[in-house]
Amino acid sequence: MAQSRFSRGEVRLRPAVNMDLPKTPAAQVPKHMTEKRLAYHRKWRKDNPQKQRNYKAKQRIENPAKDMLRMLKCQAKRKGIPFNIEESDINPLPTLCPVLGIKLDYSAHSLQDNCPSVDKIVPTKGYTKGNIKVISLRANRIKHNATPEELCKVYHYSLEVTHAAV
Repeated sequence: MAQSRFSRGEVRLRPAVNMDLPKTPAAQVPKHMTEKRLAYHRKWRKDNPQKQRNYKAKQRIENPAKDMLRMLKCQAKRKGIPFNIEESDINPLPTLCPVLGIKLDYSAHSLQDNCPSVDKIVPTKGYTKGNIKVISLRANRIKHNATPEELCKVYHYSLEVTHAAV
């Protein structure tokens, strides 16, 4: 008589979750993702890095707002800053940088000046509704550590140097 998968120990059942208790990380794993399946997916991603990169690039091109939101959520969690934005807070995505006027490239997979970047208007408020704006990476780098007074000084210096060189 053939043994079933249950009797051979191949199938692992998820433990019952007491709904009165707060959810633990183990209870938050989707029902279809058993430990065996999670291990398989991790191994596949490790063994197929190029396919994984291609898949992520395709997702980034097809829905850049969703990809941006996913990255921002991870970054906010890692840094411990507030996060409560949704896709509708980012959409519609601008085609031109509102600061520098350069065309934004949502398909770029490297950090180039014309890549989109989410600017926190008031950095201490984090990624919250009304506190974000999609601008170019170059504009965000320029704005990153400078105060308005420092930006004015750089502007005036640039004018002086340009006029002196002409």
